[in-house]
Amino acid sequence: MTDEEFLKPSREYLAYISALIKKAEVETREAVERHGKYDKEHARRLWSEFYQRVLPLEREREAVMKVITDYYGLKPKPFSVIVFAQ
Repeated sequence: MTDEEFLKPSREYLAYISALIKKAEVETREAVERHGKYDKEHARRLWSEFYQRVLPLEREREAVMKVITDYYGLKPKPFSVIVFAQ
């Protein structure tokens, strides 16, 4: 199994989480433009709810990225062979 095949589920999950965050951001932005354009307190409340909803997703995304980077970090690097010409 190659590295890309092994990490494919992690990369797909990472893309899924990123899409959820983007969707929530778009929904919040539209709600602010629709309802809270002139009401600053309402807009602040909407963005606060967005950040509370997205914070667990951000943590999950960071954890998945850490798994991917740790996998590559634990792989041994190929040895360098230096040959001196005489």
